Amino acid sequence: MWCNIVEEAHRRVEKQKAEGMAMNEVVALGEGSDETPNMSLDVLGFQCPIPVARTKSALMKMQDSEILEMWADDPETLHDIPAMLERLGVQLLSIESDAGEYRFMMKVGDRDE
Repeated sequence: MWCNIVEEAHRRVEKQKAEGMAMNEVVALGEGSDETPNMSLDVLGFQCPIPVARTKSALMKMQDSEILEMWADDPETLHDIPAMLERLGVQLLSIESDAGEYRFMMKVGDRDE
């Protein structure tokens, strides 16, 4: 079942690439943003909607220009987190991956704009 979820997430990514939709490149761990996070959030082991809800909650408590590091292992986050960040006006700095775990680095934008 887990393989099916991962395969479906990868199929969705490939479909979005083919349709010309903006995609965020997933890079190897250590090759993403080198910014120092102000806050770290661990949602490893949680499935949708928990990673999205907890990430949004953490972001809402942060100040402009602060960096959130979020760790997840739900492949759906590869789609859900960037989509949420776009709606919130939060900058996605990088997505890194290693052994089925994903590290998202995001920067809170200026909410007064």
